[in-house]
Amino acid sequence: MSAEKLPTDVIQAYISQLMFLDSKTVLVFMFSGKHITQAERDIVSGVSNSRVDQMNKLLTLILKKFDSYQSSNDRSAYMDLFAAFLKVVAENCQKPRLAENMLRFHQTGLSEGSKSLAEARSDLGSFDLSALDFFVSNDETDAVKYSFVDNEHLSMFHYYPISVSETDDKLGYVLIVDIRDYAAFLGITRTDADSTLIRSTFENLNYKVSVESDLTATRFASMLETHLKLCEEGKFANFILFILAFGDESDLVCGVDGQTVSLIDIRRKVQEFPHLFGSPKLFFFLSARGTRPEPKVVTGTAALSARVRFLESSDSAHSDIDLPDSEGDSRKTSISRELKGSSVDRGDTVPRSADTLVCYACQRSFTVFGVKNKGSWFANIFCGVLVQRVKQMHLVDILAEVAFYMSSMKLCTGDDLSDVKYGQMPEVITTLRKRFYFVYPNM
Repeated sequence: MSAEKLPTDVIQAYISQLMFLDSKTVLVFMFSGKHITQAERDIVSGVSNSRVDQMNKLLTLILKKFDSYQSSNDRSAYMDLFAAFLKVVAENCQKPRLAENMLRFHQTGLSEGSKSLAEARSDLGSFDLSALDFFVSNDETDAVKYSFVDNEHLSMFHYYPISVSETDDKLGYVLIVDIRDYAAFLGITRTDADSTLIRSTFENLNYKVSVESDLTATRFASMLETHLKLCEEGKFANFILFILAFGDESDLVCGVDGQTVSLIDIRRKVQEFPHLFGSPKLFFFLSARGTRPEPKVVTGTAALSARVRFLESSDSAHSDIDLPDSEGDSRKTSISRELKGSSVDRGDTVPRSADTLVCYACQRSFTVFGVKNKGSWFANIFCGVLVQRVKQMHLVDILAEVAFYMSSMKLCTGDDLSDVKYGQMPEVITTLRKRFYFVYPNM
């Protein structure tokens, strides 16, 4: 029978999600409401420049205050502090759903954040825009301030600049989060085949690659912040994130501690990083989004799919890559001449959500497939197509090729009909404004 939980229990149960809150916003609210002192505010602000470190310090301080109020039996101050904390989460940090779940856990002992992976549901915020009056005048042209695109602009295509980092001459920054050790609570250990394949592929493409393995849910935020700063220090032109972990249909991924982290929170943290404003931010989430296989349907071109075979050659995804010469100036001149397009923006501002591509390895509610010791379908096909097409195609076209080959994959389980019953289909969501080339293309 579930029972009421203490506020300290609530905060600890949801701490992996609270770590993604903006520490400055929470700090200002708690200080203005006199829930923390000036000295305590200075301690939190001075711990480091990291918002994650500050949030960690602030949560520790708040938990100590709860313990102090409980020891002195000051229930009024105890509940005032908890109510204030829920208010800043719901209103100032725009996470009403998270605050509701925390309050429900406090009142009933039922927590979405502490359930098993299969039962977990997303604790994401929402923002009500129903009262927003966008058109502030009767003249919509003045309000929106749009301008038409002339024929000269329409006749060219646009691409993201291709440039090397200042520190180590790399074309971009790739972070692979590979969580394999689930033995403690699931009795399962994932293969490292995907991580190894993705790493070797991008290193051969002259990208800086970092791998983080077996993280707890609470480590996600600080880990991500560390690598974003490294991306800024190296002045990399793009940021590419792969997450290899167990997940569910609510787009939560599971750390080695059994707690979950929202992929949406991870994406927002990267999108809000100032150094990457206007730069490509690519997310590849290889986790399952459910437990069911996706059903397949029969098309008029079924015979074509029979010719596709998974990993006909074990070396197919490791083919040698003929990269362009290392002279940066000649490459930049070459691409400008060959692409006959423009990398120049039309203005100096873009929506914050721009320049992002999210690729899920499967559709929502369905699972992913792979081959033991070889890795997942998606990682092998994506890396294989990337190696073969990287100098001819931009990213969106590459992913269309990946979807084509993924759609023809067959699930073989010993049942003669199983290969036409189930499959796997990636899902791509993009706000890219230009074509993204991984390397300098030969057109």
